[in-house]
Amino acid sequence: MDYSIKIEDVLRYKNPNPIKFNITARDGWQSNHGALVPVQDMIRAYENSSSYGVNSFQTAGGTFWDLPVKKGRDPFEFNQEHCAFYAKAGVEQRALIRGECGFSYGRQSYDVLKAVIGVHIDAGVTVFQNFNATNTVEMMRGVPLAVRELCEEKDIDNVRVLGGITIQQNPDSLERQEEILAEYKAFAQALMNTGHEGFYLKSANGIFSDASLFADVVRMLKRKFPDQTVDVHMHNTYYHSPAIYLAAIKAGADGVDVLPDHLAEGTAQMGLGALLHYMEHSEDPEIIARMPQGLNMEAIEQDRAAQLGVRGQYSSTEMPFNPEDLRFAEEAGSAGGAVVALKGVKDLIPNLKVVLKTDDWNVMRNAVYKQKRINRAALGYPTNVTPLELMQDVQAAQDVISIKNGKKEFDVMRPETVEYLSGQLGNVSVTADKDLQKRALEMARQTTNDDYMETQFTTALERLEESDIALVEPIILQKIENLPPALPVAAKALVDAGIESPTEEQILIAACSGHDGVKFVTGQTKPIKAPVLPRDLQMDGVLHDIAPILYDVAFTARELTRVRWMLENRNTVKGTAEWIEILQNKINVEAFKLVKHLTEANASQSVVLKARRAIKILATDLGADNGVIPIIDADMFSKGIVKLTMSSNSSTDRHVNQY
Repeated sequence: MDYSIKIEDVLRYKNPNPIKFNITARDGWQSNHGALVPVQDMIRAYENSSSYGVNSFQTAGGTFWDLPVKKGRDPFEFNQEHCAFYAKAGVEQRALIRGECGFSYGRQSYDVLKAVIGVHIDAGVTVFQNFNATNTVEMMRGVPLAVRELCEEKDIDNVRVLGGITIQQNPDSLERQEEILAEYKAFAQALMNTGHEGFYLKSANGIFSDASLFADVVRMLKRKFPDQTVDVHMHNTYYHSPAIYLAAIKAGADGVDVLPDHLAEGTAQMGLGALLHYMEHSEDPEIIARMPQGLNMEAIEQDRAAQLGVRGQYSSTEMPFNPEDLRFAEEAGSAGGAVVALKGVKDLIPNLKVVLKTDDWNVMRNAVYKQKRINRAALGYPTNVTPLELMQDVQAAQDVISIKNGKKEFDVMRPETVEYLSGQLGNVSVTADKDLQKRALEMARQTTNDDYMETQFTTALERLEESDIALVEPIILQKIENLPPALPVAAKALVDAGIESPTEEQILIAACSGHDGVKFVTGQTKPIKAPVLPRDLQMDGVLHDIAPILYDVAFTARELTRVRWMLENRNTVKGTAEWIEILQNKINVEAFKLVKHLTEANASQSVVLKARRAIKILATDLGADNGVIPIIDADMFSKGIVKLTMSSNSSTDRHVNQY
C-alpha cells in the first residue's frame, strides 16, 4: 500500500507536531513468539530499518535478558548483536526496563541494576522506558539514578529515562475516574522529581472499551507537564487499540508504539499501515492534521518477505483467533505477550493435565483464565503486566488445581501472590481483600530471614488490624542503594558450582537470572532448537520461493476474520469497513501473485495442491474462517486454465472467480 500521496494530501493542515511512530521490534517478537526467534532472524526481518523514517526502535528489554538464558542463549551475545545492528543503522534505540526489577522478575540490588543498565548503554540504548507494575516510584528511582551515574562515569549525556505509567481499564475504573486521574497526576510528579524525562503510558493488556479515561490521562499530562513528551504503548489483542490510539493522538500524545503490518497484531501492537488508515478515515481534522511525516513505506515493504518468512516459521507460538477463547482472556484481563508466555510456566501444564484430564492446551488455558477472572476482584484488579501478570496466572492455575482437589481459591497462596499483597513489589491495590493481605503478611513474616523486613511485616500487620481496608503501602521499601550487593553472592554461587574464575559477564548472568543463570553458565542449559518447517517449505522444498506469499495470505486471512468479527460485535472506529475491504483485496492480490508464479513456473498439479494445503493448514491454525481462505482449483490448473475460488464479496478479474 502506498500512503505517500495520501500523506501529501493532508499536509495542507501544516500541523507543527506530527505524531511519531515508534517500532516495538523487541516486544513484537516477545508478544507473538515468546522471544523464541534467534537474533539473526530478528535482524533479517528489519534489514532496511535504517530507512523506515520512524522515530525509534525498541531493541532490548522486557524478557530479552532472562528468557534467552532459559532458552540456552547468551544474553550478552543476544542483546549486543541485536543492538549492534541498529547502532550501525543509526536509529534511536529504546529498552523497556521493569523498574528496579531490571530485566528480571524480582527487585535487584543496585550493583546488579547499574551493571545491566551499563551493558545496554554500551550496546547503544539511549532511552530506557522505565515502569513498575504497581506505579510505585520507590521501585523505579534506581533506574534514573544509575543512568545519571553511568553518564558521568562514561562522560556521555545522550541517555534518558522515560517515566512509565501502567494504565488499564478495570470494572471500577470509570466510577473512579477522577480519583485515578489524581493518582496519576501525583505519580507523574514523583517521576519528574526522581529524574525521569517524559512519560510512557503502558497498557499491556490493551483493554479499554471507553477511550475517555485514556484521553483524559494524556490531556492531564500535557497540561501539567507541557515540556514533557507522552508516548503511548498498547497491545491490540482485543482490538481496542485503534480507538485508543486515535483518542490519544487527538489528546496530544507525542508518539505511539506500532509494528510493521507483516509483524503486527495477534497479541502484539497494531500495524503501522492500519493506524495510518484509521487516522485518515477518522474524519477528524485534529487527527488527520497529525499524520506522521517522513515515513518510507517502500523501505518497510522491502522487508516484507523476510518478516513473513520469520513469522511463518514461528507461527505455532501465536494465539489463534477464537472469539470464545479471546473472551475468556479478556475477561481475565490477560496481557498480550503473557498469552504466549503462559504456556511456558514451569510445571503448569503437567499439573493441569492431571486435574483437568486433558492434553488440550486451549482447555487448560481457558480454565486458568476463568479462574483468573474470579480472582481479580479479591486481588484488587492489579495491573496485568510483569510481574503481576505472572502472579495472577500462576495463582489462578494453582486454584484450578486446588479446587479440583476439593479446596478453595487462595487456600494455597503462591509465593508471587504473597510478594504482591505484602507490598514487596510496591503499592497494593486499594480494593484488595483485607483478609487475603493479612494472610500474605503473616506468611511473609514467617518466611523472611531479613530483620528489617520482619519488622516491616510485623508493623504492617498491626496497622492492618486498625484499618477497614487493605493497606496500599503495607511496608516501607528500603532504598535500592541500601540493599546488600548481589554480584559477590552470584560470583560465589558460580565458584561453588565449579567455575573457578567466573568472568564479569558470567557473574551478571547469574545475578540477574539466579539458579537459571548458574545453570546456563555451567553449561547445563541446552539451546532451544528452531521449529522445523514442513519439508515443502524448507530451503530446498518446492514451495520455498513462494512461502512468503503463502504466509501473507494466511496471516491476512486471520486478521480479516478478526476485524470482521470485531465490526459485527464491537463498537469499532470509522474506517473499519474500508479496512476489511483492503484486507480482502490484499488476499486477492497475493493469491493472484501465487497463481501467476505457479503458472510461470509450469508447476505440476501436485505442487499446486501442496501450496493450497499449506495455506489452508496455516490459516486454519491461526483461526481464519474457511470463507476467506483462497482455494486454487488444481484440476483446472492442470488443464492450463487458472481458476482461483475466493470468498463472497471478493473483487474479480479473469483469473479470480467468486463462489
